[in-house]
Amino acid sequence: MRIISGVYGGLQLASKLPPNIRPTTDLSRESLFNVLSNLLDFNSLSVLDLFAGTGALGIEAISRGASFVNFVDKSFQSISIIKMNLEKINIELNKYKINKQDVAKFLKNEQQNYDLIFADPPYDVNFFEEIIQHILRNKILRDNGIIVYELSSMQSIIIPNQIEIIKIKELGKSKFYFLKHRK
Repeated sequence: MRIISGVYGGLQLASKLPPNIRPTTDLSRESLFNVLSNLLDFNSLSVLDLFAGTGALGIEAISRGASFVNFVDKSFQSISIIKMNLEKINIELNKYKINKQDVAKFLKNEQQNYDLIFADPPYDVNFFEEIIQHILRNKILRDNGIIVYELSSMQSIIIPNQIEIIKIKELGKSKFYFLKHRK
């Protein structure tokens, strides 16, 4: 795994991962960020990385100019890998926060709002409706913000009326929904 682009582009991230962590592949991250680059200016974005795993999505956002990333994962192994990746690249402490917490509990109490939210839950559980309801209820996504929700290409989700699909991108065994508030 490597950072695709930006100030840390080309740097390698942790490569020895436990079997329960399914990182977004380099190719998928590159494609995902190509879509996002046409939708957002990364400079000064506030990003929320849910089910952060290795932290690769949030770290890629920092590399491209995001000012802050909040990493959330309940797995001790994931938190350790995120910390290792952030330290390896030497990202300043004021650019991120790490929360070892269940995502639903975190979202239920979150007061900050974000420009970009990544959600990459385990493929065997459908968290979409619960996550979106917390995001909408607590106004966690800014008005012009984007949610990128990753799931298995075999799964589908029902989009609530308040949310609009910008794009759906299938890459291998993964499907990415790019979502925003409906106007």
